[in-house]
Amino acid sequence: EVIRYTCKEVMEDGSIPYGIVGSGVVMPAPFLPSDTELWLLWLASEYVLANRDMGFLEEQITTYPIYQEGLPQRSIKEILQVCYGHLLNATGTGKHGLMRLSNGDWNDGAVMGSVHPDQEEEVRIHGESVLNASFSSYVLDLYGTMLNYIGEEDLASASRKVAEEQKLAVREQWAGKWFKRQWLNDSLGWIGEDVMWLEPQPWAIIGGASTGAQTRELVSSLNELLRDPSPI
Repeated sequence: EVIRYTCKEVMEDGSIPYGIVGSGVVMPAPFLPSDTELWLLWLASEYVLANRDMGFLEEQITTYPIYQEGLPQRSIKEILQVCYGHLLNATGTGKHGLMRLSNGDWNDGAVMGSVHPDQEEEVRIHGESVLNASFSSYVLDLYGTMLNYIGEEDLASASRKVAEEQKLAVREQWAGKWFKRQWLNDSLGWIGEDVMWLEPQPWAIIGGASTGAQTRELVSSLNELLRDPSPI
């Protein structure tokens, strides 16, 4: 049900709105998150592989807004591939090869509220997210596994190639004891060089970006700086 509903939200270009209100109306919001397609690709891949439900991918979905007549239908497989295309071609990567940040990723406050409004548009264009990159290292490899399972070998190979590129790009952002959080622009530089942001760290391990030595150092830093001092 979650996958079907989310597929109904997908716009013609493969983007997913920040939210839906009323009867299928895109919610007015200043946020243009850069990670939404990744969550859908992850969930759908998990579902198909866990249940071996290839037929699910052929289901036809009618998209919002539902008050229009004559809406085209697309298969779930096609919607997923359009989302994948939006992730690669619209979100894309920046100068460090990392998935771009837009004006926020999983963290709505990664840009808006943290960056001066005069800089927000430049960051939206040039910013990169280590979180998105490390997350996509895992998700796009899994999506490739799912595509390979349904016989789409070329698409699977392409997705896994992007996952590998993101993994290597994240590995380059090692700050000594943890991974950096994000690149904003040439004038603002990096966030997360001198202080650890927790968000991308687990995904750097899960996605395979961190080397064995980096993983050991990172876990040690997580324990020393966050777990051990915590009252809970």
